Amino acid sequence: MISIIIPTYMEEKYIEKTLKSIKAQDYTDYEIIVADSSSSDRTVEIARKYADNVIVSKNRGVSLGRNLGAENANGNILLFLDADIVLRKNFLSEIKKAFERKKIVCVSGYVKSYGNHAHRFIFRSMSEILYFLSKIRKPSFSGMCFSIKKDIFNKIGGFDENLQTTEDWKMTKYARKYGRCVLVRKAKCVTSPRRLIGMGTIKGTSFHIINYIQNKMFGKAADVYSIEREG
Repeated sequence: MISIIIPTYMEEKYIEKTLKSIKAQDYTDYEIIVADSSSSDRTVEIARKYADNVIVSKNRGVSLGRNLGAENANGNILLFLDADIVLRKNFLSEIKKAFERKKIVCVSGYVKSYGNHAHRFIFRSMSEILYFLSKIRKPSFSGMCFSIKKDIFNKIGGFDENLQTTEDWKMTKYARKYGRCVLVRKAKCVTSPRRLIGMGTIKGTSFHIINYIQNKMFGKAADVYSIEREG
């Protein structure tokens, strides 16, 4: 079973499309867990129409939400998604195929975006870079679309709740000690460009590039995003 875990906060505009895309998958052995941070909009109401389990926490934090979801997961594969990710119909089956290969412990999908040409180019470029890094055995996957074997996740101790950024890169770094981490190009999904729009395309792109370099070279991570992170 694949346990699909979606951390949410004030996601009524996006969450239904995400959940409908999961329900439309050609692979059906999964459960949906939504971990919400006490949203005051209709996020929880919408989630309960589709999810197998909706967890509501008084505390906020994307890592906290992911970890709470993992604690309540029944599957041996954990798939973490942001609340604005829409999956292609064969996404789960392609992820499952990847985990059937020897020594694979962590899998990411190929994330694209809608929006203007710049937004589409940025996300496709990001996915190509992450694919290349996985091929040279230096993966740094994004938490917006990230799957891992549950036993490996538990050995690592979950996402670092003390980090506001790079918690997903840290998880990938530890996961690769137990086996291979791969990006599956056929497992495609589409995300909203809302964070780039909110931060400004140039500012948002620069923020992530600088944060990546600082993290890889000096082990540092930004304390906060330029705008409040949703989810």
